[in-house]
Amino acid sequence: MQPPPGLLPAGGIPCLSKDQAAEIARRHYGLDAAVSALDSYTDQNFRLDREGEKNESERWVLKVANAETQRAVIEFENSMAQCLADADLPVPKILPNRDGETITDTHGHLVRLISWRHGTPLTDIANRPTTLLEDVGALMGRVDNALANLDHPGMHRPFFWDVRLVDQLRPLVGHLEGEQRRRIEGLFDNFEERVRPFDKDLRISAVHNDANDANILVTRSVSGAYEITGLIDFSDSLYSWTIYDLAIAVAYIILGQDEPLKVGSHVVRGYERERPMTEVERRVLFDLVMTRLASSAMFSRYLLSLNPENTYLAVNIEPIWRLFDQVQGLSPTQATEMLCGLQGS
Repeated sequence: MQPPPGLLPAGGIPCLSKDQAAEIARRHYGLDAAVSALDSYTDQNFRLDREGEKNESERWVLKVANAETQRAVIEFENSMAQCLADADLPVPKILPNRDGETITDTHGHLVRLISWRHGTPLTDIANRPTTLLEDVGALMGRVDNALANLDHPGMHRPFFWDVRLVDQLRPLVGHLEGEQRRRIEGLFDNFEERVRPFDKDLRISAVHNDANDANILVTRSVSGAYEITGLIDFSDSLYSWTIYDLAIAVAYIILGQDEPLKVGSHVVRGYERERPMTEVERRVLFDLVMTRLASSAMFSRYLLSLNPENTYLAVNIEPIWRLFDQVQGLSPTQATEMLCGLQGS
């Protein structure tokens, strides 16, 4: 048994050279810039650097979409970025080419030039104060508020990162073995038993769908206070359960932590400051966090089978298994209470 055709990327991953990226930047955007490669999953990203006036550097991202990505999906991502910018959220801008278009069709791929957001990825911040964790949650609350009424044909798509379709992807557990396979299957069973029955009760909207700590940028002031300066990468965005944005942010921010659910509770507190959860959303949040991490471990193994040289795909695998060990002895009620800050209340 295999997942339905078209749900998973079967190919189409760009393989442009840095010289080709530089040529695209010159021809279509009028930029003569130095080019370096950035990490990516199924797309291809390049960083463009140019010395500007007064010796100040200028920087952009040239994003090359997977050949299987439809134009409507790219147009939706652009609409989402504009929607969030209109809400004064720290997101990149999509910049026009020489013809005034925000999408360039070249070399068999759809290409965009995106403004660079300055900051350090949250992955590189080892000691994260409670205020920063709450700010991450508050950011996602503001994102979900801003996207609540966004509608676009491109957001309604079958996509392997849509949590609602996880049952169709279970054949991919075949890329895992032994105890790892049994654990992932058990987490997917939990999803079907404890989340799926609430499908119609969960709020639904356009979601960013990838607020992992590599996609959240921060700066630090002289006083030592952190400020979130960027939420980047809209390539997984779609129409799904709204609360999944919070679940994803929590999932990655708790990896590698000694008290993961306590850390996650600060993110939840910040989210509810901007967007209070419903009782159903609170009830399913922990299982959605676990489902995301199970999916990530499974997808990483699958994508590595397609592109074994991309070590970026394996970066979270070991931390995910450790997290599973940390929470293994907790009941769903205990885990939910700890994550949602309800213990002792």
